[in-house]
Amino acid sequence: MENFTFVGLSSKASRYISHMALLLILGLVTSFKVSPDREAYSDGRVHGADVPDDGISHTIDGNALDIGVFNMDRSFDFKLGFGLEASKDSDGDGVTDGKEDVDGTDPHDACSFILAHQDCTPSEAWKKDDCDGDGVTNQKEKEDNTDPLDPCDFILAHQNCTPSYKWKKDDCDGDGVTNGKEKEDGTDPLDACDFILA
Repeated sequence: MENFTFVGLSSKASRYISHMALLLILGLVTSFKVSPDREAYSDGRVHGADVPDDGISHTIDGNALDIGVFNMDRSFDFKLGFGLEASKDSDGDGVTDGKEDVDGTDPHDACSFILAHQDCTPSEAWKKDDCDGDGVTNQKEKEDNTDPLDPCDFILAHQNCTPSYKWKKDDCDGDGVTNGKEKEDGTDPLDACDFILA
């Protein structure tokens, strides 16, 4: 039997091995995504969980697989470095990707976030955008202490961009006159007693 030596390896293969070893040394990390436990039905189905039809038994003795207070998602996230991904804000909404992952919001949608969880400075593009379509930019709504995700929470005098078609067709004050018609009439779409009878 011959002895194996690295002399016979091509330079390309040895470079590949060297790069892989370097990646491992620099901190290639795998992590499981964990979500709160889901309730189990008596027949073993897991309520609220996406149980794939993959041929793997998700029950033990007819009962739901009990793995403590967490339901493990079998997907893996590969991250290089020292947790830099968690502090990145991919969509510019002012909430880091790591926080959006915990919140269950989309880290790639600038209008999918929890306002109270903004933990970094929003991008200039997000500040100029109007997530709820009410005609007030996100930045102005933050300054006014109104909700940039609620199309009926704004200061009418501060509308500084064009409201969305959907907002114009909605009726924020419930008086039977659309927001768009109230703007045309010069009445307040946030005051149910301020409208013109047709």
